[in-house]
Amino acid sequence: MEKISVDYAVMEKAKEVMVLQTPYKWDDVGSWQALERLHPQDADGNTVVASHCGIRTSNCIIVSDNRNNLTTTIGVENLIIVRDGDALLVADKRDEAGVKQLVDLLRKRGLELYL
Repeated sequence: MEKISVDYAVMEKAKEVMVLQTPYKWDDVGSWQALERLHPQDADGNTVVASHCGIRTSNCIIVSDNRNNLTTTIGVENLIIVRDGDALLVADKRDEAGVKQLVDLLRKRGLELYL
């Protein structure tokens, strides 16, 4: 299938469109920073969806797919830290758009098993 957004593939070509109000919140989950809008932050502005213990850690997004793994941090800020299986991502929030480039690099190097 062609990699194209629903907006371009469907909505721009649709002649009749219906809009329905839904009882749930919608967010563009194509971004790790969407988690900040969906989850509460701690006193230091961290969004934590993991087991985490940190010192001088602020404005970070910390996610783990396994609550039995502990993520610890010291003296960091504005980071995205994501553990998924055997893969760990640590990125500056300002560089989140680079995740797509990283995915392309992993594919190029034959490391798709970590995606």
